[in-house]
Amino acid sequence: MNAQRAMLYELGEICGEGAAKIDAATEKMKLSLEENHSDAICNFRMIAEPFKANRDSLEAQIKQINLYLKQYAKNNRTVQNLMTIPGIGVLSAVTLHAVLGNPDDFPNSRHFASFAGFAPRVSGSGGEVNVGSIPHSGNRQLKKILFMCAFARFAQQSRKASAETQASKLTQLIDNPEISNKKIICSIANRLARVAWTIAKSGQPFDAKKCRLLG
Repeated sequence: MNAQRAMLYELGEICGEGAAKIDAATEKMKLSLEENHSDAICNFRMIAEPFKANRDSLEAQIKQINLYLKQYAKNNRTVQNLMTIPGIGVLSAVTLHAVLGNPDDFPNSRHFASFAGFAPRVSGSGGEVNVGSIPHSGNRQLKKILFMCAFARFAQQSRKASAETQASKLTQLIDNPEISNKKIICSIANRLARVAWTIAKSGQPFDAKKCRLLG
């Protein structure tokens, strides 16, 4: 789509993002070239039509892959358990399951959170411990998935204002003006990773009564 938008831009047609706008701009340019009896119409069709065919083929493949992943999630108990975690959807659960693999490969949940890239740097000497920032290391795909899930959980929790949620640890962080939203989202991502490891290890679905990390 970016290549097709660039081609249209070279011909003087500026269009917005999205397949619908690109198709509309392409059709508009084609009609303009035809009305002006331009010699470029054949070249334009030769380029524009393969663009559309390739995009349709990719969309069909993506749709097929998504159907497979949803069916895989439906038939996998671990993925089903991961989907019970607040903020975790179908594709996120499949990604977590694929990257996590055997939970016994990690000594505990904190090691998996560190593997995902959401464990802060810890340093210090002389009995003084300093907690630093989140490192840039970690599994990039897993880090992206967990961050988006954490963002969804942050937005969901921010909308709640009942007396019950006000007492939760997560709501207390959200209500603290001294803590930035990005730090809170990274903290939630860390907790999601730890909870996911625990769910995969235990083979049980998420229970809010037993786990207060995401409350």
